[in-house]
Amino acid sequence: MPDYVPPHMRSALNSFESALADFRTQRIRVEQMEVPDTPAVDPEQLAEAARREDAPEKLKAVARAVEEGRATWTDVAMGRAEAAPEVRELFAASGPGIARGMAEAEAEEAQAEEARAGAAPAGEGAARGTRPTTEAEDHDDEDFSERSFLRNGW
Repeated sequence: MPDYVPPHMRSALNSFESALADFRTQRIRVEQMEVPDTPAVDPEQLAEAARREDAPEKLKAVARAVEEGRATWTDVAMGRAEAAPEVRELFAASGPGIARGMAEAEAEEAQAEEARAGAAPAGEGAARGTRPTTEAEDHDDEDFSERSFLRNGW
């Protein structure tokens, strides 16, 4: 422990550093866990869920879009948010993780279509000034382990 920590703060600092070490250990364990694949969504089950009295309003709105022919339950099950605005709103209401995942899937699908059509050489599917992120960049937080408000790091 650094000498410049006041004696009355040393116990609190030790407790904090111990809790931080426990948190880092748990985070590493979670990152190493294997997550099972989720089962595919059945379009018929979605339609059945939308007909229930207690169905969320966003799901009922998607059911109306399906009845009007602007989307299909297969579109919803496959995550095609571009099928109708109601489908996009349903995914957006499901949480930021789903909305972000849908946006990433749409971007990947657009890049795959461009590659199939030969519209752009590899690596040029993204807009100018942007670059695709790698999986490591998505999951790696900045490492602050070597910095402390007690050290000359900031």
